[in-house]
Amino acid sequence: MEGHAPWLAGHPLAHLFGGGTLLAGIFMLTDPVTSPMTSRGRIIFSLLAALYTMLVRYYTIYSDGVILAVLFANASVPLIDRVRSR
Repeated sequence: MEGHAPWLAGHPLAHLFGGGTLLAGIFMLTDPVTSPMTSRGRIIFSLLAALYTMLVRYYTIYSDGVILAVLFANASVPLIDRVRSR
């Protein structure tokens, strides 16, 4: 199945270091209030944010879906904390 974003066919480093991806990774994902409590939870949180970013970029019309992906990842923090605290 092909996505709606043909502009994503370029080099992966251009997508990583371009646009709001780098700014969101540095300033928004590292917010201590909305990130998980444990270090393993933070790794899971960052992987989820990366996965959501690629899904939003590939399957929607938004070329820079980092902000939406950060919101989705923040919504999953209580579940991550609950699972990781057991």
